[in-house]
Amino acid sequence: MSVSSAPATARPVTRGKLPFAAVSVLAVAAAIAGLLLGGSFGGGAPDLRGATAPQTIAHEGLRLQVPSGWARGDAASVPGFSRPLGLRNEGERLRATVERLPATTATLLPAAFLQTPESTPERPDVVRLALGGQAWRYRFPKDDGSMTVLYAAPTTTGIATVACLSPLNSVVPRGCDALASAVTVAGSRALEPGTSAAFFSRLSTAVTDLDSARTKGVRELDSATRATEQALAADGLARAHKAARRALAPLTSKGDGLPTASVGALTATVTAYAALASAARARSPRPYANASRAVTSADADLRRTMTKVAAAASAASRTATQAAASTPVRKPVAAKQPAETKAKTSAKTEPAASTSRGIDLSLLLAALLGLFAIVLAGRQTLRMLR
Repeated sequence: MSVSSAPATARPVTRGKLPFAAVSVLAVAAAIAGLLLGGSFGGGAPDLRGATAPQTIAHEGLRLQVPSGWARGDAASVPGFSRPLGLRNEGERLRATVERLPATTATLLPAAFLQTPESTPERPDVVRLALGGQAWRYRFPKDDGSMTVLYAAPTTTGIATVACLSPLNSVVPRGCDALASAVTVAGSRALEPGTSAAFFSRLSTAVTDLDSARTKGVRELDSATRATEQALAADGLARAHKAARRALAPLTSKGDGLPTASVGALTATVTAYAALASAARARSPRPYANASRAVTSADADLRRTMTKVAAAASAASRTATQAAASTPVRKPVAAKQPAETKAKTSAKTEPAASTSRGIDLSLLLAALLGLFAIVLAGRQTLRMLR
């Protein structure tokens, strides 16, 4: 359907033209009226001043949405951190070190950190992070009156660790909590802090390394035609299982069930392959045959145990993911406002034009002038129309 054109003989009827000045005054008056009715320019639209997207930093598998008040800085020297991201918060006089670390203790804290003075951990607080997941929060007061607040959030690919250094040891600064809440681990699933969290966090990497070494070692053992080659291959398999045990054993605790059973199965497999290597070096057929049967049994038990522990780790990550999904996601908490800024803010007693508590007197005067201009323009228009 098209719009038909007007007849050629039709002409618009004119009764006079409004002066340009009158039109412009009406437009300004309408804008002022809209301001008074709406309360601010733009009506109910949000104030976009300073509403820029938070800076995002990617570092060694971590993603950080930098909270208000924080910026890059020199990393503080904290034992256990090797390639950290350094940050500073001048408003609260805070420094922080952030890194994704492998689990090395059941406490989720770096083993090197626990070996330093004044680092005996107390019972941690469980902190719900703004971007999902949970973390253990430890406080380590120092003799000089300062404090290190250490956050450890377990994931399936490591521990997102934040060490926040505060000049005071009285309370946990808001800036520290805001920073810890802004850290996530890309391509990973969260784990709930608990007895087996460190074990489950390290499990994937340990099993991946072990599988790679087993594939190579078993192939070499099957293709070996000499006793020395058999001994070398069996020794390599024993070392691979020992490395996995060395990584996982410190992460177990009494009564944790499957993690302890996994370490026991790895120990039995180490013993079986070591016996196989010893029998090959001794060139003893009967001990070698016995050791081969022990290897077969230990391998089968290890596979069964690892299948169970993998299922338990998957269930633990699902539980943590569901818990995080049920928690409303909040933006990173802004850093605490400095006392001087608070004092200046509280000193303001006149309501702003955009608030609902009142209207700026300058706006009211402008509105009155606008209405007066409308009256004058109307009179001038009537004279012209006559």
